[in-house]
Amino acid sequence: MLFNRGLLISLELHTRFSPRWRLPAVAITGALVGWVGWFSPLLVGSGHHLAEEALRGEVLLVIIPLFFCVRFLLTVASYGIGAPGGIFAPLLVLGALLGLGIGQGVHQLAPDIVPQPAVFAVVGMAAYFTAIVRAPLTGIMLIVEMTGNYALMLCLLVSCFCAYVVAEALKDVPIYEALLQRDLRRSGTAHLLQAPVVIEFTIQNHAPFVGREVRSLGLPPGCIIVRCAEGKHEWVPKANTCLEAFMRITALIAPESSGGLEILRQGCQASGENEAHQDQA
Repeated sequence: MLFNRGLLISLELHTRFSPRWRLPAVAITGALVGWVGWFSPLLVGSGHHLAEEALRGEVLLVIIPLFFCVRFLLTVASYGIGAPGGIFAPLLVLGALLGLGIGQGVHQLAPDIVPQPAVFAVVGMAAYFTAIVRAPLTGIMLIVEMTGNYALMLCLLVSCFCAYVVAEALKDVPIYEALLQRDLRRSGTAHLLQAPVVIEFTIQNHAPFVGREVRSLGLPPGCIIVRCAEGKHEWVPKANTCLEAFMRITALIAPESSGGLEILRQGCQASGENEAHQDQA
């Protein structure tokens, strides 16, 4: 959740800079990355070599928190200024460090229970990916193919399931869905919806949609709510289905009904947030 929120906050901070301050902000961020890379090349770039060292268990426990925090901040700052590279490889490195740190910590307390701390680095990569992207099966298959170790399948299933449940309990939006919603809000929807889009919203407490039936939401034709979910219970809504706080709804939006996306976004947000967006506009 902190990783997802950090990326979004970094993007918002950069966009709020006036045009004359954006180049200095990029230069300062680049200088910071270069300064860190001068002292420790492992902490910059895609992190491939750092991930390999973590998977071999060669990173000391005392420096794992420092490495994790520096990589976290550099990833968030670099993505916020629009530096190319994406977040896939960096988040795997962060997951490996986090898993290795937990494995080494438990190994020192109970070496008989955790004889090989490096195994936790593999599990941490899959769990961290699942919590951020919310795709547990994809994370499991990716890590299994990357490591070639099928003996860890049960460990990966348990860790990814727990990561998924925790992220859902915290009401955190998957990162790619959050980035899509941000782009649609900032750039409009007409030129982005070239094909039907499936998107999920979480109805916040005190949102306009709370207590209303589906048929009374005012959605345009071509914008259909196809799924409702509450905890582990999922169902296909009807016209008289009443929406409740913290319920997750999945909508199918056709290109010609792009206006429904804004209706859904405003209806699912708490009233205070809607007023804040209107004040900013």
